[in-house]
Parts: sequence; C-alpha cells; structure tokens
Amino acid sequence: MIKQIYVKHRHRYSLEEADLYKGEATFIIYDDYEELVYREADGIKVRVLIYPNQLTIIRSGELQSNLTFKENQKTMNLIKSPYGDIEIELFTYQYTSERGRIIVDYDILSSNEEKDGYHIEFSIEEGICEYN
Repeated sequence: MIKQIYVKHRHRYSLEEADLYKGEATFIIYDDYEELVYREADGIKVRVLIYPNQLTIIRSGELQSNLTFKENQKTMNLIKSPYGDIEIELFTYQYTSERGRIIVDYDILSSNEEKDGYHIEFSIEEGICEYN
C-alpha cells in the first residue's frame, strides 16, 4: 500500500534540523517486520526495515549504506563508496516504533566516543496529507 511519509533529522548537539524526504512510500507488512521503500529526489532508493527490536535503513546508489539501530546497543555498520568501504559504529539511545511514527536517536562513535549524533523521525500517514 502507498503511504505518505515525512522524514526529518536533527543534529543531537547543534540542534540543526533538515527535511530528508517528503512524499510517497510503499509500505509492506510481513510476518516479522514492516518495510517502507521510497526514492529520494536524487534517485537513491531507501528501504526502511521496521522490526520490534531494531530499525535497519538501507540506501542504494553511488554511496550505499546499511545502518542498524538497536536501542541501548552499539552496532557496526558498513558504508560503501567508489573510494572504498567504511565501517562505522553507532550507539542507539532510543528506538521507538509506534503506529504512524518511528524515532531513532543515535551517536556515531569514534574510539568509543561520540563523534556526531542525530535524531531521525519518520511520520507515516495514509492517503494525501499536508506536512507542517
């Protein structure tokens, strides 16, 4: 089914905000997870796999990433680019998935210290909707 989604993020420390995506996404319910699939303006395909205990965001294009978020846990993740692969470690402070809303707060770690941190929020609605 088609859903309207709004994806925004905020830097955890500078509080700078940005809209990542507004538009349609395909929403599929499987036995043990749900999936959102959409294409950003630059053509990059994004798959969001929503499990009860984790969120995985898979981006494909010139820069490919597979990021997994598990509340109160560190995860090792891979980013592939034409210049080589980069492993990054994430620590997820919060992962909430409820009807119509997904929230993830996390830090990117370097030598077990935070390097950067973000808050990502997905708002999901059926039909045509307006975003504020």
